[in-house]
Amino acid sequence: MSDKNYKSSNLIKRKKKILRLKIIGLFVLAFFIIGGLAYLSNSDSVKISNIYINDTTFFDKKEIEKIIREELEGRYLLVLGKNNIFLLPKYKIEERVREYNKSIKIVSVDLSGTRSISVNIEEYKPTAVWCQEVDCYYLNEDGFIFNKAPLEYDKNLVKFNDWLKGEPVGKNYTDPEIFKKMITLINLVSKVPLKIVSVNTDDGLTFNLHTDVGTRLLYEINDNPEDVANNLNTVLEKDAINRAQLNNIDYIDLRFGNKVYYKIR
Repeated sequence: MSDKNYKSSNLIKRKKKILRLKIIGLFVLAFFIIGGLAYLSNSDSVKISNIYINDTTFFDKKEIEKIIREELEGRYLLVLGKNNIFLLPKYKIEERVREYNKSIKIVSVDLSGTRSISVNIEEYKPTAVWCQEVDCYYLNEDGFIFNKAPLEYDKNLVKFNDWLKGEPVGKNYTDPEIFKKMITLINLVSKVPLKIVSVNTDDGLTFNLHTDVGTRLLYEINDNPEDVANNLNTVLEKDAINRAQLNNIDYIDLRFGNKVYYKIR
């Protein structure tokens, strides 16, 4: 073997040896890094011990704490503990809490102190109720049915009847924009003043708005709430119909623009 080939062979061997040493070194370094992180992630000094949850209306917040504790169990990559302030599965917890109850609008999870997290839950506020026979459910401002209402719910809430089939929670009474327009109309009519106490529909297009004096207002989903309220106010003033006389009117049909019709009982 020539001197040149001999030197080349030794160089290759040295390079291979150096490469093996580097690989072994990287494995050793990785082992210590992972081991150190594993130790740190499972240390009591970084474990989450306290969970603070704001008061809730439609469910027991203890159930939320149970869900969070479940999410904090287990490990990442079999070694890194989830229950620590550095590897907190914030978005997973928020997702699971939102899924727990339809009344939950917004969830935010944040660190609070060295070993605590705070969970802030915003729930939907009832805008109306939807009822079928004796069971009533709360609707939010979009007409989304989010929770069953107690028997003694706030009777100032407008009651929407029937129309939906099956389990109502998680459904919308109608399209959110249509529902918002209807709530706007109800609020405008209250300034006439007439109080809408309940609403029903047979086809989802024409709605009967029942007043506290027994008169029905007929309204279509494509109508502008402001125009409808103005037309109602105009006909009541023009025909000098007072609140007492409204008891004798079966319905006022507001579906034909400024041509308003009403029927005497």
